Amino acid sequence: MVVQDLIFSRTKIHMPIGKVLKEMGALNQVQIDSVLAAQISLSTENSEGDPGCPCESPDEEDALHGQTKHLSVTISKDKLSAFISPSGQKPEGLTVAVLKEFLQSRSVVSGLVADEVLERYLAQEKLPMEPFKVAS
Repeated sequence: MVVQDLIFSRTKIHMPIGKVLKEMGALNQVQIDSVLAAQISLSTENSEGDPGCPCESPDEEDALHGQTKHLSVTISKDKLSAFISPSGQKPEGLTVAVLKEFLQSRSVVSGLVADEVLERYLAQEKLPMEPFKVAS
């Protein structure tokens, strides 16, 4: 979008289109949340054939799956952002290292948020159901 390009050229900050449209008064937060939920839903539907974890052995794959089975990864259509969402109960024994391995198995390898941010997210007693941006 032209406005995004202009903002970036002046500030060197990439502002998400939703934020730009909200600032312009074209959308409100409820509308933005609705669009993001629909986008995540579509991305999840399109990635059902996603290959599993390319781990070295079945034991490693089972261990990783056991800690991440209640977690899903959604990659934005433009492939510039990745989000994780819990799908029910909080995964037990999930650490930053395991989460990063899980993300890597889903081809999310660059632009990750800092380990401290992931630690704070995982330290919550109950993970929020809304998607959490882990990479951009």
